Amino acid sequence: MPLSIDDLLYGDVDDPANFGGAHHDPTTPDCHHNSCSPSDEFETNNPNNIFDLPPNRGDVNMAGPSASYNLSDDITEDFVRETAQLILLKPTIDAYSNNPHNDGTIPNSLFYLTLDTLDKQPDQWKEDHTAPSDVIDTLARLADYCRLIADLLKYRRSYLRDMLLTNTQETKKIKVNAPIPNRKDLLTKIYDNLPPKGHKLTEAKIAQQVKENYAMRAQICYCRLVMVQSLAHKSRNNSQWSDINDRLRILRGSSYTFQEHHSVIVLNKDFELFSHKRYYNEIDKTEFTVPTIEEVQASVDGGIVPAILR
Repeated sequence: MPLSIDDLLYGDVDDPANFGGAHHDPTTPDCHHNSCSPSDEFETNNPNNIFDLPPNRGDVNMAGPSASYNLSDDITEDFVRETAQLILLKPTIDAYSNNPHNDGTIPNSLFYLTLDTLDKQPDQWKEDHTAPSDVIDTLARLADYCRLIADLLKYRRSYLRDMLLTNTQETKKIKVNAPIPNRKDLLTKIYDNLPPKGHKLTEAKIAQQVKENYAMRAQICYCRLVMVQSLAHKSRNNSQWSDINDRLRILRGSSYTFQEHHSVIVLNKDFELFSHKRYYNEIDKTEFTVPTIEEVQASVDGGIVPAILR
């Protein structure tokens, strides 16, 4: 198996949760409202350093040893897909980009975390399932390699997006016959469906994560707000994932206080929109907005963390 899901659920314990400013609820008052060869098996990496990138990992033009490998068989492609689905459960991921050129060299991004986990597989596994190092001998071939990785990640990311947009998009194949799920139901669906086969969570574990994983709660709620706003206003100016990555970049450079206010404001907006069993078509499209940086800063300047609506 590529990764241990238990080591991903709360992100890196030594780092602040980029979105929440903490790994637990902020201390604010509550406002109560209503058959394979051995080399076919993926290696379980040391959970203490699985996301520690080796020197120079961030250089996209010379991405360390992993640049020597190319996707060559179904086993490798399955590995990349499964790894990506697990990484998407990491609440402190810094960027959802599947292309290093989009967001620069962010080590803790979907692209580089996947690349790094692939590189950490045993030499025998890489020899059996990836191309020899002399296959990629030019930057053009390296670019081809990056595109192969990116294409696989794109579909995993789209899988998450479809869940974020549950009961909002009606197509010839999909009929919306239920309200938009509240965040508890949405998180339950994500924790149930995103882990790949062999990494599934028990019902009790899912319930625990939904209840206790504050960082993931805030991150997923923000992602949904961006996705639904884009859908409602048919925005074509930018990728929703790029918008999310830009906000994560700002939060990485912000104070704990700013992060805390941001999370509470996001959660309250999510509550207002999606916690009252409302159908997408019943909601005025002007309500689908995402809290701005200016709104968060005004809250910080006010000196009081808003109460969390429940």
